[in-house]
Amino acid sequence: MYFLDVPLPISKQKLNKLGERIAASDPPAKEDLQLLNDVLRAYQSILVTVEEQLALIELSATSRVKTRSVLIEKLRRERGMALARVQDMAGARTVIEGGWAEQNATVEQLTRHFDEWTGKPSKVIDRRSSPSHGYRAVHVIVFPEGIPSFPRAFR
Repeated sequence: MYFLDVPLPISKQKLNKLGERIAASDPPAKEDLQLLNDVLRAYQSILVTVEEQLALIELSATSRVKTRSVLIEKLRRERGMALARVQDMAGARTVIEGGWAEQNATVEQLTRHFDEWTGKPSKVIDRRSSPSHGYRAVHVIVFPEGIPSFPRAFR
C-alpha cells in the first residue's frame, strides 16, 4: 500500500471549510464530526504506510494521529487556522542513537527515500540548535499526492 492509494475523503477546500465550521460551533455538528473522523482515519492509514516504508530502510517509529478533541481545541485556539495546513495532524517519530553525525545521516536517508517515493522534495526543519518550546528535533515533512501536508519523521 502507498500514500497515493489513500486519498483524503475531501478536497483541501472542503477540509478548510470543515475546520471553520468546527471552530465556530460548540458542539460541532454530528456530520462534521463524522467527516473529521473520516479524515483522521485516512491519516491513520497513511501512517501504516509510512511505517512500512521506514521498515524498507531499516528504521522503526512510533506514530500517532492527533485526536479529534485535541484537533478541535487547536482549531478554536488558533483562530483562522486552515485545517488543511495543520502540519502535525499525524506524525511518526524515529529516535536515533548517537550524535549529530548519525542524526544528519538519517535525515539524508529519510529525505532521499521519501523524495523518491513521493516524487516531491521533503521539507526539513531542524530545531536542534534553536529549540521550540524546549523541543529539539529534526522534522522531515513529506508531501505525498492528495495529502495537504504530512509530517513524517521526527527525531
